[in-house]
Amino acid sequence: MEKCCVCGKKMGMFEASPLGIFNKSLSSYYVCGKCAVKVKSLEQGHSDFMDEFEEIIAKTDDDTLKKHLISLCEKIDSEELERKRREEEKKRQEKIVQEKEVELKRKIREIINGILLTTGYNFEGYKIIQYKDIISGECVLGTGFLSELTASLSDFAGTQSAQFSNKLKVAKGQALTRLRESCYLQSGNAIIGIDFDYVTFANNMVGVIATGTAVVIEKLD
Repeated sequence: MEKCCVCGKKMGMFEASPLGIFNKSLSSYYVCGKCAVKVKSLEQGHSDFMDEFEEIIAKTDDDTLKKHLISLCEKIDSEELERKRREEEKKRQEKIVQEKEVELKRKIREIINGILLTTGYNFEGYKIIQYKDIISGECVLGTGFLSELTASLSDFAGTQSAQFSNKLKVAKGQALTRLRESCYLQSGNAIIGIDFDYVTFANNMVGVIATGTAVVIEKLD
């Protein structure tokens, strides 16, 4: 009857597995089924049973077995360190990319916010050097049942509905933002002839459409 060289368990004839299936130099060593799974895990570079095998290494007096298990653990330690290094490098690169994206978005937002707007057709102190295209920016918001109810009561009392006014103000601001974005995509730096249209849809929806012409302007000397 053989003994498992790892855990010391006594094994029957059919339960014992020679360590030689993993390493030919250990063909005279046998392990039980459970330890065979653990040794195979080490051989494949997995660290699932590292702590358990480090305890076994500390207890065993067999130099050949100890040397082999130590080499497996050292290999896994090295691979684990390399894996962690690669993960840290990947995270560092991802952070750099994210920071660059944030900075790029900030610069683009500054450019977009700097686009000049007018409902007229020229800017004092500037001249139009290029007409790009007719552009638009749209925004759709829901008024909501309570907003409609409040508006109805306000109309009945002869007062202005602050809720509707605020919603239209928000929609107008978003439509202008999208109009500026359209101008940026056209490589313009100003918009002339801005006009607003208000549209109502079913299901308590209101839309604001801002239109204009994207142009390139430059300051007069």
